Amino acid sequence: MEIQIRRVARVRGKILGLQRGPGKTCLDIHEPEIIALMKNGSQRQFIARRYGVTSAGLLHWLKRHDLVNIGPEP
Repeated sequence: MEIQIRRVARVRGKILGLQRGPGKTCLDIHEPEIIALMKNGSQRQFIARRYGVTSAGLLHWLKRHDLVNIGPEP
């Protein structure tokens, strides 16, 4: 029964399986705030705790978005 449902869905043009691409993370919606915090000189550990992620996860996100070198403004 399930196989027939999948066949019908595929014939109708439905894409089955995992989505393509990296998808969204919980940090994407907070990007402007994270940039502002980094420009104000906040530590990465503080930012990670604030948004409920690990510091390694935050660093991975920063590298993926090319935001690692954002520092405090003079």
